[in-house]
Amino acid sequence: MAAAQPSGTVTLVFTDIVIPGGSTGPELAKQFHAEKPAVRVIFSSGYSVDVVEKDFELREGVNFLQKPYSPHRLAQTVREVLEQ
Repeated sequence: MAAAQPSGTVTLVFTDIVIPGGSTGPELAKQFHAEKPAVRVIFSSGYSVDVVEKDFELREGVNFLQKPYSPHRLAQTVREVLEQ
């Protein structure tokens, strides 16, 4: 996993809510936060926020991007999250 690799600095994780292979985006985020509490996370999904939000708060345009989204919206959200 990338969080366990010693080289480089991870500032932002961009992940889908559903990841093939049994893991989930929130589980990935928890792994990163365990080693790097300051890392910021943006989630994305083709499912609506009402369907995927269960044990964590998702806010459209803050830490969640509903698919499909434009390249401009992605860049804007990344910029806003990094500037927080």
